Parts: sequence; structure tokens; C-alpha cells
Amino acid sequence: MKTKANKILEPILYIDDEEQNLTGFKFTFYKDFKVFTALTEEEAWSVFEENTIKVVISDQRMPQISGIELLKKISDRFPSTILMLMTGYTDLQAIIDAINDVGIYKYIAKPWEKEDVKLILTNAIRSFNLGYENSKLIHDLRIAKEKAEESDRLKTAFLTNISHEIRTPLNGMLGFVNLMLENNKENEKAKIYDKYIQNGADELLAIIQNIVEMAEIQSDKSKIIVEDFDLNSLINDVKIEAEENDLFVNNPNISIKAITNSKKTTLSSDKTKIKEIYRHLIHNSLKFTQEGTIVFGFNILNDKIELFVTDNGIGIREKDLPNIFTRFWKAKHTDQLFRGLGIGLTIVKSYVEELNASIQVNSTLNEKTEFIIKIPSLKR
Repeated sequence: MKTKANKILEPILYIDDEEQNLTGFKFTFYKDFKVFTALTEEEAWSVFEENTIKVVISDQRMPQISGIELLKKISDRFPSTILMLMTGYTDLQAIIDAINDVGIYKYIAKPWEKEDVKLILTNAIRSFNLGYENSKLIHDLRIAKEKAEESDRLKTAFLTNISHEIRTPLNGMLGFVNLMLENNKENEKAKIYDKYIQNGADELLAIIQNIVEMAEIQSDKSKIIVEDFDLNSLINDVKIEAEENDLFVNNPNISIKAITNSKKTTLSSDKTKIKEIYRHLIHNSLKFTQEGTIVFGFNILNDKIELFVTDNGIGIREKDLPNIFTRFWKAKHTDQLFRGLGIGLTIVKSYVEELNASIQVNSTLNEKTEFIIKIPSLKR
């Protein structure tokens, strides 16, 4: 229903067992609202069946059912509808019960003033519309979230499959390359070419593995697996792996030093994730250090163990420190091109948080960079 000015009238329902009250109310507000009226509960339900009612006003004293009881029924079936109670009796307890038990928006006392009631109804309509918009927004956000989660699941599955599918032919290719090399042991060029192929394959697999790790973190598929392990042994394994890294092998000006404890140090945590943290941090140090020593290991501090990786490479500018854990972010303060996706430190930060640990970065440009992770033993 629209007025001459094409104003859309909002629907309200007034329930009262006295017909003259309904007539007077409707006549008073017919220009301001689309007014429906009902003498009984049955008539009220009939109105609801055919219309979307935003505001209901019910008289408290009616013969078949009280206003509070009727509004409670309406609230149960139409929880978003704004409810109001109108009565000419001074019944404080009824008002308190209505507010506490039913969720009455306003109490209107008889006799009422037109402008007062019009203002109350206008505000009630606004409240309904705002609630509806919020509900729709929440619904839309929930749908969007579910779609995003499904997209993440599909993306993770795809990347995992891609990793497997790429690894299989690469391994086959490398096998034949090595076989060819066996048949040409004296061919120095063949050895060089084989090394290039192996290095390229290893780099490609590392990139795929990093992407898969990032996808698992984003889709909440990364799980903590707690086990007891010797941290000294893990450090030694990490050192062996680091010394096989091409960035180390091809740069005679870098050395790697591992710091361990003289006694067996048992840690209850996720061994794989701690190893990955070291792997990413050491890889970064190897990439950004042209000459010097990379030192990594751990210290025991009361109830926590402090992991660390230190290098004397190009360092990080102070203004860049807040960004280094941001996905795909790469510093641009040097003319030298450093390859990488910019997700290694993002993975590190995510694993640190999963392990209920903390990470600290100290760096001086062109002098030193130090990563410190304080990690507690996790209960099994």
C-alpha cells in the first residue's frame, strides 16, 4: 500500500477485543502505517498467514487470552516481530513479566497520544528493519564463509594431488638421468647437466611442498601431533639437511654451526613442525647471507625451550619488520633479486602459533638477523 506521495507504508497489527478501539487506532494511523486489526487470537493468526507483520500491539486485558500470553505465542512463531503491550490498567507486575519473559519492546498506556505512539511505532519499524538487515547480512556471511571453506578444501585437495602427480614423473625422470650418468661416468658435461636437473627438480618439489603447507594452514587442516623426542637429535638431522641445501653447497663462504645440549633434551611437541620451522628459517638465512656463519640450536629457559636461528646476512629494515610474516610479502630494499614465493615466514608464524609458542625477530641492517622462538612442552 502506498500513499499519494508513493510512500511505502510499513505493516503493523493491533489486537484488541473492543472494536471501537481498533477503529479509532486504524483511523488515526492509516496515513502513517499499513494497519491491520484483530478482535481475537484467531483473527490475529489469519493476519499473519497472509502478511509479513513487523510490529504487533496487543491489549493486555482480553477475555480469551491475556496480551502477554498472546505476544508470547507470536514471539515463539515469529521471533523477529517487534512486540508491544497496551493497557489502561496499572499493572506493574504484568509489564515486568512481559519485558522479562516475552521481550516486549515498549509498553503503551491508555489513553495514548498520537504523536507519542507514532514515534514509538516509527522507531520499532526501524529496529525491525535493522534486525532484518543484520540477519540477512549474517546469513550471507555464513553462506560466503561456507563457500570459502569449501573452496579451501578443494584447493588443498588439488594442491596435494598436484604435489603427488608432479613428484611421480619427476622421480621417473631423475631415475633415467641417473641411469644415463651411470653409463657415462667419465663424461664431465653429463655430470654437470645431471646436477642441474636434480637441483631444478628439488627446487620445484620444495615450492610445491610450501604451497601445500600454506593451503593446509589456511583451510585449518594443519594438525598438531605431540610426541616425545630428543631435540639434540633433531638439531643434528636439521644440520645434515641444511648442509645438503644447494645454497650452502654452492657458496664456500658460508658455514653452518649447530648448538645443542650436552645432555639428552626431551621435548613433548610436534617434531615435524619444529623441524619445518628450522628448515624455513635456515633456508632464509642461506638465501640472504653471502658470507659468514649461520648459527642455530636451542637454549633451556626454565619451563620453556628457546629455539634460535642467527645469521650475519643483509638484515631487515626496522620499518619492514611488521611485514615479514605477511603472506607473499617480499622486501625491496636491495637491487639483488632473491627468488621465492614469500610464504616461508608465514608458515613459520602459523606453526609457532599452533604450538602455543612465541616468535621474536631482532635485526640490524647489513649486520645480523636473529629469530627466537620460545616453545613450551605440550601435554600429550
